[in-house]
Amino acid sequence: MKRTAKYLLGLLGFTAMASSCIGRVEYGCPHVDYRISGKVVDGEGVPVAGIEVSTRDGYGQKDTTDVDGKFLINGDDIGCPDRLSLKDVDGVENGLYKSRQAPLGRFTQVEKGDGHWYDGVYESEGLVITVEKEEN
Repeated sequence: MKRTAKYLLGLLGFTAMASSCIGRVEYGCPHVDYRISGKVVDGEGVPVAGIEVSTRDGYGQKDTTDVDGKFLINGDDIGCPDRLSLKDVDGVENGLYKSRQAPLGRFTQVEKGDGHWYDGVYESEGLVITVEKEEN
């Protein structure tokens, strides 16, 4: 009986991954597209280049800040991320900075979804995130 149920669910497109909706977007999971933009600065408000900004503790979407400290992350998932991970990836080039987590604020829906599995496009923009220098 169990084998028959698994077979029938498989024919309908349900799998362990798809039915749990954990991880990347799979067929049959509600999902959104998101855009996150902002700037990374030091304690004095000076832009910091070479900081990797990522979702999912570095395993999701990522971007590295440019010379103006700016970053842009585009992604899709079952929901919008709730925090960003920051990590200095350029070494001593412009100083060493501590890794940290930064909470994300509100997202604004900028495009509606189809009303079924796709919930649309959400943005979180204008973030300013401060990083601290490493002690020598």
